[in-house]
Amino acid sequence: MYIYFLGNSCFKIQTQDKETTLLLDPFDGTTGTLSKQTADVILCSSDRSDHGYSDIVKRVSEQSPFIINNPGEYDVRGVSIQGVAVKQEVNDKKSKSEYVSLFSIGIEGVFVGHIGALNRSLKEAELEALGRIDVLLLPVGGGHVLSPKLSVDVMSQLEPRLVIPCHYAMKEIKLELGTLEAFFKESGMKAEPTESKIKITKKDLPVEDVKCIVLNIA
Repeated sequence: MYIYFLGNSCFKIQTQDKETTLLLDPFDGTTGTLSKQTADVILCSSDRSDHGYSDIVKRVSEQSPFIINNPGEYDVRGVSIQGVAVKQEVNDKKSKSEYVSLFSIGIEGVFVGHIGALNRSLKEAELEALGRIDVLLLPVGGGHVLSPKLSVDVMSQLEPRLVIPCHYAMKEIKLELGTLEAFFKESGMKAEPTESKIKITKKDLPVEDVKCIVLNIA
């Protein structure tokens, strides 16, 4: 699969044959600039405008994109998706719900965890529901998402092989968030050299130490 970072908690994931495109947590213009996107499947972790602006997407074919913003098991275009509902405190009035959705996305034998709007550590039942996570898309900037300390706690709970940080202070993003450096200081991790996308296969996943990849905005 190919993973692209688009800012905030937004990622684009494509299957290796590029026949299926997923868009995770698209955001509107109040929090940054996201170009018009195409997608077959949209996942939204929250009803906030920086996590659930599905209107950014135009149709790939004659059918509208399949939108997932609720818990449950889904199998769409050969991609398995497990959505888990999490109840948490709302830190501001930009969300209508105290529930957010966490996702485990199974593609080509690799499980990607997307926890875009999470702001607390996970409970045992939530960890069991998510299951194995190989690649974790991890919010680290605080505010209404995980703080650097909490992001390290959640990373330890999920035990991924590869971490891609998101939702931190960037010049392209209008939200007031903590820095990526604060996460590195808290976690003791260092970023691997990277570009605007990464290709991930099951055989290439780190076997021993967990690695951190920082993606440029595509």
